[in-house]
Amino acid sequence: MARKVIHDHDIDLENDCVLRKMLAVGAPLTLKKYLEFAFLGNPPEGIEEDGEFLASVPDVIFENSRFKM
Repeated sequence: MARKVIHDHDIDLENDCVLRKMLAVGAPLTLKKYLEFAFLGNPPEGIEEDGEFLASVPDVIFENSRFKM
């Protein structure tokens, strides 16, 4: 059974075009997939450890990812 994902539409969707696209195409809401979408399939090495970038990632991505902040 799939888990329903709850997110703040007013904040996450309005400000994050990557999340909007992921939801539109039904992509899994994981950090790995978010990085693929954000960097068009070619994320820079070490980006998943960059605190400044990670601070801009919507919380719903971390809630569905094995990587937690």
